[in-house]
Amino acid sequence: MTLSRRIEDYTIVTLITLLIWFYAESRTLSQYSLSPERPLRVQVKTLDEDMVVVSQSIERVSSLEFTGSRYAIDRLRSALTGGLNIDVEVLEPGTQTISLPRLVSKQFAELNVNLNRIEPDTMEVTVARLVRRDADLVFRPEEVKLQEGDLEIVPPTAQIELPEDKLPEVTADGRVVLHVRANRDLKTLRANIRETVPGRVELPPALQGNPHVKVRPVDVTLSFIIEKKESSHVLSAVPVFVSAQPAELRNFDIQLHDEDRLLKDVKVTGPADLIEQVKSGAIALDARVRLTRDDLLEAAKKGEATYPVKFVDLPPGLSVESPKTTVRATVTRLMQ
Repeated sequence: MTLSRRIEDYTIVTLITLLIWFYAESRTLSQYSLSPERPLRVQVKTLDEDMVVVSQSIERVSSLEFTGSRYAIDRLRSALTGGLNIDVEVLEPGTQTISLPRLVSKQFAELNVNLNRIEPDTMEVTVARLVRRDADLVFRPEEVKLQEGDLEIVPPTAQIELPEDKLPEVTADGRVVLHVRANRDLKTLRANIRETVPGRVELPPALQGNPHVKVRPVDVTLSFIIEKKESSHVLSAVPVFVSAQPAELRNFDIQLHDEDRLLKDVKVTGPADLIEQVKSGAIALDARVRLTRDDLLEAAKKGEATYPVKFVDLPPGLSVESPKTTVRATVTRLMQ
């Protein structure tokens, strides 16, 4: 026998031996047992995409045992890596009790393994029907007031998918409504001009975090005009000041009549935040009589004169109303 024939015969014998070994190995029974210290997560889902499991009575199984060929058990271990996923067939929403041995055996039938034990062996699942609705989007900020009829939300609607029994959470007056939150601090925006800011659709608290609730789209654009929020306050008394060139003040003695040194019941109107500053004294009104040399010379001839009072250096947005708009003053020219 030649060397090449011997090598060929040896190769064939080796291959046959390996095949016999592999076959015998595959037929050798093996076992998969779940360690009680490491329970297996159970996730139940429905085969119908319009049905969803909203609750299940157990989250983990503590005892699970299979037997099968070593090859089949290896495949089983791989299949159970992410936990025990069970598919259930349901026709109607509601709560039902399912037999875990029957479903698990069916689930892994193609692996040619036998289920010996599973504990617990039953569980209750509650199934709900998923519904999809078009929801109107609303934007009602509390920190500012929007001008009526000037709000625009793009897009004006969103689609929500949720379990049917949760529908009342987003239904008001017979229509599905979702609220939008602005992604900006609205108090920093200007009033009386159109502003465009990004917004986000928000779920009501009862639905937040629910994995079976989905909204599309989530991001929207808001366009609106903030109404100027005004307030008013009446000051019981505002002092009146006289101003003139320094040289004139040295040459003339100017004395307001006693009853005209204070303006009474002065009403201030403007943005609410500025009015609060007026109330606290952070903003003080400056009621002033401005006199020129000619004003003083003419008044000195007559002895007294009547002058208009003006409120100067008012912050933008503030307006002032005073019952009295003029004051009387005695003017005397001083001898130099």
